[in-house]
Amino acid sequence: EGFSFEEIYIKDAVGGHSGDDINRGRANAVQLLGRFLYSILDLDWQLVSINGGNKRNAIAREAKAVIAAEEDTLDIINERLEEYAEAVAEEYGAIEKDLKLGFTETDAPENAVAIDEMTAWNLVTALCASPHGVLAMSQEIENFVETSTNLASVKMTEPGVIRIGSSQRSCVTAARRAAAAKMEACFVLAGAVVTH
Repeated sequence: EGFSFEEIYIKDAVGGHSGDDINRGRANAVQLLGRFLYSILDLDWQLVSINGGNKRNAIAREAKAVIAAEEDTLDIINERLEEYAEAVAEEYGAIEKDLKLGFTETDAPENAVAIDEMTAWNLVTALCASPHGVLAMSQEIENFVETSTNLASVKMTEPGVIRIGSSQRSCVTAARRAAAAKMEACFVLAGAVVTH
């Protein structure tokens, strides 16, 4: 009661393959969305839905979240989003020429139920903290990525379930397992059930 709904979106990132392009410094839309939502955790809002990314072997090009808040709070969130968009443009401007961050007013999604506060907090902090990108370069081959991880997707495709997909790559088996364990630990701390 008294809350309005808004969709926060990040779209038109370059994206790319989680192996071939992971060292090119491209933006990950899921990670960017997680970073922004983390930056507004001090405000009173509710997370209704979150979706981003597609395939586990692709760098996420788009992500969006529907939030609910009172109008005054949404005004503050939108001001922060504009500041965040400027910071992201400074961070990725040389690579991400078409990247867009913004918001649009929306109606409540059909059968909308806000994610409980603790789950939303755990999810947002885990998305913000989870590693993405190159973890190690080869010590033997010049300019060759040895180990990397990709925060590929966050999906809400069935009631009561949030799925995060990721992929870890390495030409060193122990390093790949360590990268997978790092991602697992991040989400286990958030209360998630992790499968490999």
